[in-house]
Amino acid sequence: MLVSDIRLVSTEGQCELQALVKSNAARKSFLLRYRFPSAFEEFVSTENGNPFLSALLLPAMKLHEPLEIPVPVSSRLLRSVHEIQRIFERWDPRLSEVQIKAPIREKQYSEVPAASSRGIFFSCGVDSFYSLLRNVQNHPADEEAITHLIVVHGFDTWFAKRSELFETIAGNTSRIAREFGKKVIPAATNLKDFGDRFVPWDSHYHGAFLASVGLALENLFEKIYIASSHNRDQLFPWGSHPILDPLWSTERLSFVHDGSESLRIDKTRYISQFPIALQTLRVCNVRSYTRNVYNCGSCEKCLRTMIGLHVAGALQKCTTLPHLIDVRLVRNIAVSTPNTRTFTEELVNSLGSSEADLALRSALEEGLSGDTGPMVRRRLLTIMTHLMVMYLPPLLPIWTRVQQALTRQSAGTATRKRVNRTSLNSRAPPIAGAPPNE
Repeated sequence: MLVSDIRLVSTEGQCELQALVKSNAARKSFLLRYRFPSAFEEFVSTENGNPFLSALLLPAMKLHEPLEIPVPVSSRLLRSVHEIQRIFERWDPRLSEVQIKAPIREKQYSEVPAASSRGIFFSCGVDSFYSLLRNVQNHPADEEAITHLIVVHGFDTWFAKRSELFETIAGNTSRIAREFGKKVIPAATNLKDFGDRFVPWDSHYHGAFLASVGLALENLFEKIYIASSHNRDQLFPWGSHPILDPLWSTERLSFVHDGSESLRIDKTRYISQFPIALQTLRVCNVRSYTRNVYNCGSCEKCLRTMIGLHVAGALQKCTTLPHLIDVRLVRNIAVSTPNTRTFTEELVNSLGSSEADLALRSALEEGLSGDTGPMVRRRLLTIMTHLMVMYLPPLLPIWTRVQQALTRQSAGTATRKRVNRTSLNSRAPPIAGAPPNE
């Protein structure tokens, strides 16, 4: 796998770091792009090979191709690459260690000022909100205080020339930044379009993706926080991990895996104290490629977050999610991955004894019991959605409504079948309200 033709292109109000990536597995070279506001152009260098190392290491391991980068790479990062590859080899036997061919960067760039900023990758989600708000509370104005919120178009929004959804996310991030005296960096990259061809996003690639974007801004930051997805006692193969994230660091920039001391439900409780979080919270990424769906309110992530807010007594205060939880949709959640199972078990253990809570617990426990029907249905719907995105994007709004109707219909059918098979004297209400938890 060869990186070539690295260049920095300036356009109106933006700068774009570009490179061609050639692999034996592809007929054509891939044009890799990192886009930043022009105000940050002085911090982006074509003589920095670090972002390409983190971006392409895993695809190279999957294809068993050596990775060749023509510009200098951090000696610290190169020393860490062996350990990074060992970790991924243990997680996935389909990956194998590859050789890195790149010049070693012996010294820092003298033409740029010393890095003094601290950033956090921010998505308006529970994890990044928790890390930001805790930092604001614990480090209001010291050397650990976050200075920049980095929001990335192409991470959990579909990369395109223009995205109304990303504009909304970036606008909300700017509002949050003003609230706490921070700056915003709206970045964009098509890196996921390349990496998704070779390695799984959740369990492998998204941490390397974030590191790559951060390393492209290495001359600006001395530290970047990556909000944890899981508690330190819930660990399993996952792209952003407390062992992996720091290994992407260089002599100039350190990555910090932040927030692993807390469960997702505890993070939800914490951020629900802040009105700005409840007014801008975004968790939906199942339909993130549509233009105007901020939170659909019916996908797995939306439903889990709504239940968490219900437990915290804050669902009625959240203006970005529905205030009613459809138990039929909860029953249809496919607990098909360790990630979903972990968060579902958290919710089951956190629900109380009210009628609404008991109905929700029963619905969640059915998913944990291992019924594969919802899993198959959800996979089929997801495949259809991706095909629609690639080949018939004008029909996406219509398909979104059809998908929601099919999900509700299949959930209702499954519920009726269960009722017919059981002799229970009572049944959960189809709609559970979400007053403060009893």
